[in-house]
Amino acid sequence: MKVLILFLDSIRPNRLGTFNKKIKKNSFDYLIDSLGGDLYINAFTPGPDTPRSNSAFLTGIHPNKNGCDIRLKWPNFYLKDIENIFDFFDSKNYKIDCFSPVSEIRNGFYPKTKTPINFTENENYLQFLKKLKLVENHLIFLSFPDLHKAIDDFGANKIAEKKGYELLTEILSNVFKVHDKDLFDHILIYSDHGYKFSREYKFQKSEFLLNYDRTNIFLLKRSKKQKKIFLKDQLISIEDIFPLFKKIILKQNLSINRKYVLIEDHLNFNVSHDQEIEQWALAFKDYIYVRSKNRAVKFYNRGNKKVYGKDEILDNTLRLESKSFRKFYDKDLSLKRYNKNFRDNNFKYSNNKPRKNNPKLLKRIYDLISEFL
Repeated sequence: MKVLILFLDSIRPNRLGTFNKKIKKNSFDYLIDSLGGDLYINAFTPGPDTPRSNSAFLTGIHPNKNGCDIRLKWPNFYLKDIENIFDFFDSKNYKIDCFSPVSEIRNGFYPKTKTPINFTENENYLQFLKKLKLVENHLIFLSFPDLHKAIDDFGANKIAEKKGYELLTEILSNVFKVHDKDLFDHILIYSDHGYKFSREYKFQKSEFLLNYDRTNIFLLKRSKKQKKIFLKDQLISIEDIFPLFKKIILKQNLSINRKYVLIEDHLNFNVSHDQEIEQWALAFKDYIYVRSKNRAVKFYNRGNKKVYGKDEILDNTLRLESKSFRKFYDKDLSLKRYNKNFRDNNFKYSNNKPRKNNPKLLKRIYDLISEFL
């Protein structure tokens, strides 16, 4: 088989007319329409940033278990010694060719593999494609983070978005001019996460970081000769791609049965030494349950409907699935227990005389007076 995988960094499905009927289709929408294939509208990432999301793509294992559990941990340096998608294809005697920007490679995008990956540190993707000779049993992996680059260059706004999709349309059109889409038995096009506009990030509450805008990913799976787009509403995670390809290569049943996608995230986008997981979510077919340290909300069906309130059953699921949430939850429980006990049982001195908790201002006055004693 000939397999082509295209990684397009940062596509946000609800900003495309194919997914959102309130938005006019752009050139990228029409290009996707012309390709045909199965388009998964309920596809999510467990970690909405490139290192964690792609670690899940590479291994089929959640970032909180594969070694890349925070945004600073790139696969090449932190991924555990477990089978990855490239090792699998190599074990089946596939020729593997990869193209990525130099910065992406050096950041650690690719995992350590048993056989060194044949990747190209050449920014001219057309030159790479024209030199590429397709063979039977061939995996080609191409990475184009141009939408993300446009956002970095122009800001997180609609101007950058338009520029980014124009770039991607041009690039993908060129890819399929050099190598016709029907030369490949299977084509997969995916994104690792979405994005927020600057105004959204500035004015929305923190729990909106895990609504559909950043967690819902683009995922298109095309088989040879498919002509039309078919919208698939089954729930799927980027973790499921590697197992899916295993089943394709091994000619097994392709069924995916997933109840939810566990999502973990930082509150601060900026890369720093002290980043930690501070917000969690469970994505279902019909809604996303987002749980911060202080609030919980359900976002329904990509629309404006949202319902605030903690769900004990879903919190218990988070405790079972997420070590970081379990750690927070247990600490929060201890803190509440301590505060309640302090409030209810600590109003007297040992001699049974009542205590009086003076206001801060009065305590400050006592501090000043005590300096003269």
